Amino acid sequence: MFEQAFQQISIRHDVFSYLIAFGAFYGLYLAVLIFIRNRGSNNQANTLLGALLLCIGLALADLFLGYTGLMKYTIHLNDTTESLVLLMFPLVHLILLAIIRREKIQLRTHYQHFLIPVFYFLYEWLYFIQPREIKMNAHIGAFHQGEIDYIRAQWIIDPHWMWLKENFRLLIYLMGTMYLILGFRLVSRAIREGQLSLFKIRQKSKLRYVRNLILVTVLFLLAIIVVYFNYETDAGDHYIGVVLAYGVLAIGSFITSESRIFENAWIADKYETSGMASEHRTVLEKLRRLLADDPCYLQPDCSLKTLAQKLNIPANYLSQSINTELSQNFNEFINTYRIEAAQLRLLDPDYQHLNIEGIGNSVGFRSKSAFYAAFKKQTQLTPSQFVKQQRG
Repeated sequence: MFEQAFQQISIRHDVFSYLIAFGAFYGLYLAVLIFIRNRGSNNQANTLLGALLLCIGLALADLFLGYTGLMKYTIHLNDTTESLVLLMFPLVHLILLAIIRREKIQLRTHYQHFLIPVFYFLYEWLYFIQPREIKMNAHIGAFHQGEIDYIRAQWIIDPHWMWLKENFRLLIYLMGTMYLILGFRLVSRAIREGQLSLFKIRQKSKLRYVRNLILVTVLFLLAIIVVYFNYETDAGDHYIGVVLAYGVLAIGSFITSESRIFENAWIADKYETSGMASEHRTVLEKLRRLLADDPCYLQPDCSLKTLAQKLNIPANYLSQSINTELSQNFNEFINTYRIEAAQLRLLDPDYQHLNIEGIGNSVGFRSKSAFYAAFKKQTQLTPSQFVKQQRG
């Protein structure tokens, strides 16, 4: 009977299988990369992220085997990653705690988040010890119900003990909803305290990371709800797999664009290390005096770091002063000086030998496009329109 069912299960390859396979491979690759890069570091958020990606990668690998039918060759591995799916929600929450609150995640203080996944893993051994016929029936019921007949099988224990496994979907609903509520409470508190602004992010940092992580988690939970309400079996799980694969890709894209994620200081708030009691307005006044005496902003290599060194203050505190007093970042601030200089030179006969691009280069812009964009942003005019307006 087992061999007959084995022969009836055909191998399926389509777009969904390729996407799920990509998500599994990429998730495991990123997990290994993070563990290697984070070795010897005290950045717990990265360690937790690596664990999350490991869970996702293994769960997608399990789904890939089941969806394609390749599970028949590894039938003893059927449904071995369900506890890892439950572990994903606590891991996301712990990552948020490590990033937003900078909590030190320890087993003795955060053990409660692991209780349900660990309990379920131990409980699943009641299923793991069952003969291969039981697992083949589970696979048939999940992906081939109505297509292939169940085979005769003998349970080692009373199958009524499997009631929790049979209600695994409900457990996911409860876990997902509970941690979604906890996550929103955590983020809402951070927003009220001014630590977080999810949709007004000026810099690449932990804020964008938190936002994307939350969005991926919400999409994952919504996909689970939609699929589970429309499919009585696991036949629709490939849609969930695609959402998870997208989440892996989004995390990978962030890691690629934000190289500082592997630095120990990345978790710290952008400004919290300044430790200075000086008023931001005083710092800004010193900066304005410096630029009045030394127009170093006309140099293309003028940077936040060089100006902070001239003022003998930390660069992050100078950045905070500009942001707090003017609601600008450093580039926006320094460009106001450059555009003012450009306006004067565009009308100055001594600079008539330069074209508009040359004027932009003379005030510190490295390219014509950057000069035009900054000029239009500050004056609502292009350089040519400005000259025409001024000369009547």
